[in-house]
Amino acid sequence: MKIVGLTPKNSDTGETPEERYLRKLRDLGHEVIIGEQFSHISKDTDVVVAMSEVSCENAFKLAAAYNLPFYAHMEWLPKWRIFLEHENQWGYDGALKDIPYDKKMNFVRMYQYYSMFWALADVKSLAADCFHTSMKDFTGRKLDIVTKRLGIDMDNINKYLSGIREKKCNEVTCVARFVPHKRIHHVIEALGMINFNGTLNLVGYGELKSYYETISKLRKINIKFYNSNDKFKCMDRAKVTVALWSGLVPAESMYLGTPVLTYESEYMKELFDDTLTYSANNSIPDLAYNLNYFLSEATEKDREQFCNYGKECIENNTINTYTEEEAVKLLETFIKTAIEVKK
Repeated sequence: MKIVGLTPKNSDTGETPEERYLRKLRDLGHEVIIGEQFSHISKDTDVVVAMSEVSCENAFKLAAAYNLPFYAHMEWLPKWRIFLEHENQWGYDGALKDIPYDKKMNFVRMYQYYSMFWALADVKSLAADCFHTSMKDFTGRKLDIVTKRLGIDMDNINKYLSGIREKKCNEVTCVARFVPHKRIHHVIEALGMINFNGTLNLVGYGELKSYYETISKLRKINIKFYNSNDKFKCMDRAKVTVALWSGLVPAESMYLGTPVLTYESEYMKELFDDTLTYSANNSIPDLAYNLNYFLSEATEKDREQFCNYGKECIENNTINTYTEEEAVKLLETFIKTAIEVKK
């Protein structure tokens, strides 16, 4: 197939998973042209692919102009942005104020616009089965939706594992964007409850960096900030990785020998089943309890058993997080189906 793939770039992280999935379709024998936006494409193109909601409009217009099949992917509809749940359930608590009504209405309009083009695709996907109902309710349409699964980048993992490894330290690592719904401030507060005297590694970028610095001083938590190039080192040397709402980070952490603590949610349960340790959703005391276990009670053997089980489940396809090879094959299937539907 000759595929035109549209997906946004991210200067903070380098190559995104979506860019990588498109690139790895080339390994399956396909010609793939990847970009953020196109005004014209080759007439011998077989299919147009949008890997993000922000790419769907351009992809739809190209497919319409050239009479081509169209596959579209959106991650999800953040429920606090479209009035399905209150933002207090998603990290907008304490000093982080509620979202103003007019800003929320702008979110609603934005997602209506994105989902309009996404829904016109011959095949359309979301990031988890548990997101299907809210999308159908939001659009008011009985849509046929498939789920595109995440795949862990074993090339980079194996490259890291073949080098010099980090020694385990009294550290906790979070890899995430610094935004409220990732709830990193909950981790800082929980560590303050157990008199943590180690280091919290925050790997990422975003608007809340200065806020985390402020509350960490009040809680006497030592924070060090890192960029995305350092994430494997930070997870490798930590006793536990905390990923309260995340797709690939828990899988990466398990391959580095570091167990993962998260909040209980439909999404995390769907992706990882029983391979993670779950705290009650938004319960900072429960988060503190489980952090204390990993920092003070769990042995190296305990951590190894947690991680080996998780890796086994990924490699045997017994959970809904895949190896990257399997994730790319699934993406290829969806793209081929879009071509068949268009016929």
